[in-house]
Amino acid sequence: MADQFEGVKSAADTAKQIIALSTGVIALTVTFLEKLVSTGVGGHIPIPWALKVSWILYGLSLLFGLFTLMAITGVTNEAVTTGATPDAMRKSIVGPAVLMVISFLAAIAFTIWTGFVLFG
Repeated sequence: MADQFEGVKSAADTAKQIIALSTGVIALTVTFLEKLVSTGVGGHIPIPWALKVSWILYGLSLLFGLFTLMAITGVTNEAVTTGATPDAMRKSIVGPAVLMVISFLAAIAFTIWTGFVLFG
């Protein structure tokens, strides 16, 4: 029975890793923003547009990751209560998981683009 849950466990682990990475990148970029960008007029720190976009995309990745974990919880609960085999390829899991990965990869691209803009 434990082998039947390996697919959903792997999907949950992947979602957790992407959530942790997204949170970490947001925290690092916010923490070191002052060191990356020179302070503007009146002490205002101008934030590059690409960095703002990456923060939004990381936030979306977090949101879709949470939706993925909630869907996995529902599928696992259903499998336990009915005795069925959990399906990690169910639309309720795959949909938010795909959106999570796409937004995460796009966020990485915009974070890299920010580096090119600031240090290019």
